[in-house]
Amino acid sequence: MCNKLCERNLSLRNVVKKVLIISYYWPPSGGSGVQRWLNFVKYLRVFGWEPVVYTVSNGEYPYLDPGLEQLIPKGIEVIRTPIWEPYQIFRSISGRKQTIDPTILGQTGTPTITNRIGLWVRANCFIPDPRIFWVRPSIQYLKTYLKNHPVDMVVSTGPPHSVHLIAHRLKQDLKLHWLADFRDPWTQLFFYKSMPLNRFSKWWHERLERKVLQSADEVITVSHHCKLGLEERVSRKVKVITNGFEPFAKPQAIPENDRLTMLYTGVLTADRNPVLLWSTLQQYLQQHPLVKEKFELLFIGNVDEAILVSAKQAGLQHVRKMPPMAHAELQEYLCAATSLLLIGVPDEKGVVTGKFFEYLFVEKPILCVSPQGSDLEILLEETKSGYHADFHDQSSMEKAIEALFNCMVNGFEPNKKAIDQYSRKNLTRQLAQIMDSMFR
Repeated sequence: MCNKLCERNLSLRNVVKKVLIISYYWPPSGGSGVQRWLNFVKYLRVFGWEPVVYTVSNGEYPYLDPGLEQLIPKGIEVIRTPIWEPYQIFRSISGRKQTIDPTILGQTGTPTITNRIGLWVRANCFIPDPRIFWVRPSIQYLKTYLKNHPVDMVVSTGPPHSVHLIAHRLKQDLKLHWLADFRDPWTQLFFYKSMPLNRFSKWWHERLERKVLQSADEVITVSHHCKLGLEERVSRKVKVITNGFEPFAKPQAIPENDRLTMLYTGVLTADRNPVLLWSTLQQYLQQHPLVKEKFELLFIGNVDEAILVSAKQAGLQHVRKMPPMAHAELQEYLCAATSLLLIGVPDEKGVVTGKFFEYLFVEKPILCVSPQGSDLEILLEETKSGYHADFHDQSSMEKAIEALFNCMVNGFEPNKKAIDQYSRKNLTRQLAQIMDSMFR
């Protein structure tokens, strides 16, 4: 009797459920928007879920990283359908040939008439975002597909938040379980406030956001403050599964370099320029000429030119920028850096960029600039991984910079046990537990 019961329990644990994941960002797209679900997909099978990915075949990606396709597990079904995006019209009007970075709100200087018109049209005519034209054909395609290839639940991950509208309709028509993942907020996202929205557009955004939050069976997001913001929109509980890191092989021998390189990676727009950091850093270097000789500030990624100008105007001499690069190559630079720079968003406590967790894995001291009491500051303290300063607090900036350089002399010991809980595999375990709970 006991043997039969054990066999039955074992067979129940071995039942694999299928989940359809709707994500605009997927390899060959590069950038942080890909990493979260690419790595969830990598481990979901371990926890009893077989993922099927639905994405676009011709996305308007700011940059590409084809090497990420090698990280997709063998046998994973990836469905791609075409999308029409209005950025193609904007390119024609503006005369641009390259793809358009949707984060055009970070541009500096006086915007051209074409840019102002384009931004108004984007804000008021394409709600919730320019990927809205993918919604209707996706619903039609997936309803047919799912009748022949049923799944147990659907996941939508945004931004773009249009993907949530696809999942909402599938839940309504096919009675599927639905988990909505907010990698960023919607109406509470920091640059939403800068968009030239008219009254009707604001109302429509808020209506769609409430519909998604109220209809999804489960809602997850990436930080505590994002969770609070979403819960304010509707009366429901939102769960947190942070971003994380995927372990990679660190170089056994790093070439000797007498430079003290502070490295920033990723996107950095002009509205996040930490002006106080540059001036305070320059003051410290002036007082420590031997450090000044060796110090270098390196940016890798889509960094606004105004940031470099600002740093140089503050007196920093060795400042350079490199373009976005393949993730594997970027990892080499992370390991070779002396310290890592992390810049949050002024007045936004819930923004925790995905690169923070990769910074944790590298175990180099982090200098973080974000609002006091932010999720970044809390995570930094929990993991003992670096030093925090507020954008506008001179005292905290001075203390953080001094502590950072002192640790280079006296040694740096982060809390490795606390860091380990943010591995992608551990986070996928948490995700699978939430997904399993939806069937109890």
